[in-house]
Amino acid sequence: MEDNNATNSKQDSWDLMLWLWVIAGIAAIYSTIPVARSAQKSIYAHFGPEFFTYLVITTIVACLLIICYLLITKLEVRNNSQYIWLIICGSILIYYALSLRKHPEEAVHIIEYGGLSFLVFRALSHRIRDWTVYAATILIVSLAGTVDELIQWIIPSRVGDYKDVQLNAISGFIGVLIISMGIRPKNIDQPVSKYSLKFLTTITIITVIVIGLSLLLFLSA
Repeated sequence: MEDNNATNSKQDSWDLMLWLWVIAGIAAIYSTIPVARSAQKSIYAHFGPEFFTYLVITTIVACLLIICYLLITKLEVRNNSQYIWLIICGSILIYYALSLRKHPEEAVHIIEYGGLSFLVFRALSHRIRDWTVYAATILIVSLAGTVDELIQWIIPSRVGDYKDVQLNAISGFIGVLIISMGIRPKNIDQPVSKYSLKFLTTITIITVIVIGLSLLLFLSA
């Protein structure tokens, strides 16, 4: 009985370490803002613009292969639909990477915010074990991506762009699709709770306000 109470207590609280990983991930992304342009010029000069496209596509393929390997060897998943979803999601991400060839450095956002979705989901799913965890993950990643562009809009040497806000959100969305439809965590099986709905509503309001204000700033500039 005491063990059950301890387990329930852990599920009813957040894991600080998991959220520190989320903060570290966001901080790592934001830390590239001041040096991104100089790094881009250096890579263009030494390796060419296509380096970014090849890097992103290689990373996408490598990550999907690792996920497939773990599904086959560790979880012994035999559901073909999960692998089909992984192929679909990977194809969409590769398509986006190829569509950004005019500004190939922007494709790095796919890796950044696709990866961030995994960190956010892991932190959220420690407490939220129903479908709202997926929606909340997308919203938090979109919020982080919007703040990223707002910071760039403030810095004189950078330019914030609503198209990048969209790309960041799409990357997070596809990351969540990989988790929900490809990996399909077994622990996300509980009925929707009042706490989950309250949390999702709060995150939705904050995200809508921040994205709305950012779009007004970008379009008025």
